[in-house]
Amino acid sequence: MPTNNAVLQKHLHVPTSRLDVFVSAMGGMRLQEPAADLAVMAALVSSYWDHPLPADTVFIGEVGLAGEVRPVPNIARRVQETIKLGFRRIVLPAQSSLKESKIPAGVKIVRARSIAEAFAPFRPRKAGTMSAHAGEAHRSDAASI
Repeated sequence: MPTNNAVLQKHLHVPTSRLDVFVSAMGGMRLQEPAADLAVMAALVSSYWDHPLPADTVFIGEVGLAGEVRPVPNIARRVQETIKLGFRRIVLPAQSSLKESKIPAGVKIVRARSIAEAFAPFRPRKAGTMSAHAGEAHRSDAASI
């Protein structure tokens, strides 16, 4: 988690060093899946912006120290599962091997080379200011598979 915090601070100017950051996975499971990096960052950014990300959006990707969004294995299978679960917008690495011709109508693929590109479509007009509820838990419905 410290690595994700440093990347967010450097590349999105989210001052995580001034915040207490706790991430909890459902049921206390451990997140050792690199594909969850982007989803964890999405939850943190959503909380900092005090702006929920769309509930129909999923974030899939590993994030490097330079803020790049890296491809992950089995992307086609992951995307098909997210579609079965009802997600209609999928943010994934620009370099992923997914063939968009196999994506059903009504599902939007957002390809991102960096975390800045991944979150730009969701940034609220007045993003980057702490809310009056800073320090309280915020929930993001964004998910990762």
